Amino acid sequence: MMSMMENYFSIWKDSRALFEGLAISKQDKFCQKWMNQYPVLYISFKDVEGKTYEGAYQMLTSCLADVCKGLESVVDVTKVNQADAESFRRLMFEEAKESEVKNSLKIVTRMLHTLYRKKVILFFLWNTISYNDYHEDYYHAFLAGIFVGRGYEVESNKEKGFGRPDILLLDRANRRAIIVEAEVAKRQEDMDMACDKAIKQIVDAKYAEGVIGYEQVLCYGIAFYQKQAKIKLLKKI
Repeated sequence: MMSMMENYFSIWKDSRALFEGLAISKQDKFCQKWMNQYPVLYISFKDVEGKTYEGAYQMLTSCLADVCKGLESVVDVTKVNQADAESFRRLMFEEAKESEVKNSLKIVTRMLHTLYRKKVILFFLWNTISYNDYHEDYYHAFLAGIFVGRGYEVESNKEKGFGRPDILLLDRANRRAIIVEAEVAKRQEDMDMACDKAIKQIVDAKYAEGVIGYEQVLCYGIAFYQKQAKIKLLKKI
């Protein structure tokens, strides 16, 4: 299913023959607007697993390297921001810094938008998180990856207020910001407490007060326990 959607939207393919005779091919206006009109990233994270955090992280960097290699023929690095081009190269050769790995999808989608001047469509194939240590950094990367390409500018661990929120999502068009702080619970029954701890950190560090120029700032505390998540909204700042 994901591969079919990639074939339909991808600007690097000619899918007319593939969809010929299907009902969707008869929707002329829709096809003119969407078929083979957008840069598409189809990324499978199903093999990103390991018995330790280090092992899972290595699989993640390998996965991202494959994504970059697949784009090498359609990305002209001389026409994009050179800092992004250098990060792209390090990601491709598995030499990227941790901050570049965390922001990898943001970097790649920004490059594609610069080159094609169109929104980038992302398709993800996820397996459930399956490494045994369940480190907080892994969840941070997971959260950042979810929001990349969905209309938000994603910042991770950038200074706001008196600290660095895990994830900051900026919707400049609607002047809305979302702050996400994540905590890892040691037991399932501790998830509620972990959510409260995350919310308390947002309040104590005055993260929202450091977000300037937005009409609405939403704050969420997220607790993870292995493959489970619990979310709380801070109703008043």
